[in-house]
Amino acid sequence: MSRSKWLLVVIFPVLLILAGGGLYFLSNAPRTPSSSSSPPSSFYSTCDTFELVKDKRNPVPLELAKSVASAYVYKAYPGYNWVFVGQIPAYSAYFGYQSGHVFIFRKDLAPLSTLEELERHARGKPEANQAESSIKYLFNDIATIITGAMKEDELILRHFRGLPQFFVKKQENKEYVEGNFPGKTIGRLIMHTPLSFGYEILFKDSQKATGDIIFGERIDSSSSMTKTYQNNLKRKSEIHAEECKWYKDAIIEAKEANIREWDSYP
Repeated sequence: MSRSKWLLVVIFPVLLILAGGGLYFLSNAPRTPSSSSSPPSSFYSTCDTFELVKDKRNPVPLELAKSVASAYVYKAYPGYNWVFVGQIPAYSAYFGYQSGHVFIFRKDLAPLSTLEELERHARGKPEANQAESSIKYLFNDIATIITGAMKEDELILRHFRGLPQFFVKKQENKEYVEGNFPGKTIGRLIMHTPLSFGYEILFKDSQKATGDIIFGERIDSSSSMTKTYQNNLKRKSEIHAEECKWYKDAIIEAKEANIREWDSYP
């Protein structure tokens, strides 16, 4: 084969492929609007999903949540005979309504059998080392299951062995507030996320909320937390309106799926 024919047979197809790839890349590259013109308002938008996330209208009956937790404790921690000890309601840090049920279970032979007994145990001396911490939190005897309290949320939000930290630290939080803020005490359990809990701060006389929440020794304003959360749910940068619709549709579909799961249980 002559040199010129070899070039036509081998090199020319390669050049065609490279050229085609370049055209494909250019045709599919993201368009950045020029500084001299802005896109139509319908094309880009700030995607705010706060009200959509907030909108939950179907509370879970306590007995249904207890049934879900009682079944799940055996699934998560098999091999033991678990006995229900008690339930603690947890309220949303942002929306006011109850957002979780905290269920505590014990092994059938565990010596402490009521929430009151567990609270007295938790008020004991502070743990000085890992062994004492294990005793304080009762990792060997207790299991905690946290379920949703609204049907728009998942059935199981979190589970773990031992007492919740907020339960063990409750008295410590109470003493901190009452010692540093005369006339104030702690009230309802507040759920920031399934991993983060605190207590609302109340005026002692009226038992009305001050608007603050204590997390350990950190105190946050409920209104500022809500504002931060609301801003986090907004898509700060401009996004395509269709992408925003996708986000909102996904939230709606997830809530509807959770409702169906609650309604079809067991």
